[in-house]
Amino acid sequence: METVNERLQFRQEYQTQAENLRSAHLLKYISAWKTLTNFLSLGLYYCCFEIEYYYFEFTTHYITIGRFYRFFVKCF
Repeated sequence: METVNERLQFRQEYQTQAENLRSAHLLKYISAWKTLTNFLSLGLYYCCFEIEYYYFEFTTHYITIGRFYRFFVKCF
């Protein structure tokens, strides 16, 4: 039959493992969020640059299908 000390020890170990797992998940989510925001900001930068570039190209009538394809690939 289990004693009170064994039950307390089991409960403390269980809580410690749960806290470690929770913090590991939190770090993973923070890392994923940082990666996503970095990717989105970089994509937004490229989109703004490409929109400005292709607007200039459009006004001078030099657009080709390949350039449009490159533009959409960089945006998405």
